[in-house]
Amino acid sequence: MSTYSERFPKYQVEVDASQCERAGVSPADVLNTLGTFCGGAYIGNFNQFGMVYRIMAAASPEYRLDPSSLQNIFVQVRDGKMAPIAEFVSLKEIVGPANIEHFNLFQSITCYIQTGSGYTEGDAHKAIAEVFKEEMPATASYEYSGMSLELEEAAGSNATSLIYLICAILIYLILASLYNSWFTPWAVLFSVPFGLMGAFVFAYFGNLLSLPGMDNNIYLQTGVIMLIGLLAKTAILITEFASERRAQGMSIRDAAFEACKERLRPILMTVATMIIGMIPLVIEGGAGANGNRALALGVIGGMSIGTVALLFVVPAFFIVFQNLHERFQGASPEVKS
Repeated sequence: MSTYSERFPKYQVEVDASQCERAGVSPADVLNTLGTFCGGAYIGNFNQFGMVYRIMAAASPEYRLDPSSLQNIFVQVRDGKMAPIAEFVSLKEIVGPANIEHFNLFQSITCYIQTGSGYTEGDAHKAIAEVFKEEMPATASYEYSGMSLELEEAAGSNATSLIYLICAILIYLILASLYNSWFTPWAVLFSVPFGLMGAFVFAYFGNLLSLPGMDNNIYLQTGVIMLIGLLAKTAILITEFASERRAQGMSIRDAAFEACKERLRPILMTVATMIIGMIPLVIEGGAGANGNRALALGVIGGMSIGTVALLFVVPAFFIVFQNLHERFQGASPEVKS
């Protein structure tokens, strides 16, 4: 949507420069006089009753209603005489834009764009680029403003990907030092994405049901960050208990299953606490309700579906990577004995 229109009725003011020269008045003085009478001009301030008032000079509305009013507006010419401004200017009825906007010193048109249901802002940016390339001339260009500008700048840089990569490396090194293994941490890192699918499944079905705010927005992504910590804690503890049982001499398969059995009750308590805590955000209305609902439903979906997925995925990954650990790094002394 855009407020720009070239069909706005207006008057074009044409100044007769030769007539101004013969009368001894400059075109600038003529236009300033016309602007003062018809549009108003700031003169100064005055104080009264402890208040400051602005002084504006302008003709009364009844004296500037139509082009014939130019006969009643006078401008000073040579020898201090006054002449009607109609002798120097003429008005022509035209249509055009109500005002001319500028952006970065260039003439511009402001457009307001809202994405359709089921589409992200990134999809809208791609559509804008395609349509602009097909419909607009090569001499024109476009720019974003506000949050769209920040999104476009972030999309064009690799800073976010680099930060995620550094975080993943640091987490891997910390887990490697925790488990004293180069292979076991992969059981945690590979299992977390399976747990996050619950949040996106809820967002997908919420979008199909046209629930307000249920798309891949910043609120859902904030909930996903919360989920990463909660689900990673579950995966870490299952792997930790399984490693302890393996060090006590149990087989890898039995150690993985025993860890899930021991951690099942704390995991269910964590899930129930988080889901119950998110219910008020889902049912409450008011300002920011759509954002709260997107965050809460994402967390509820991630905790419910993601936890079930972790209970099956983490033991499988532990079995695979623990076998690799013992094959390439050797088993612990307790297991060998």
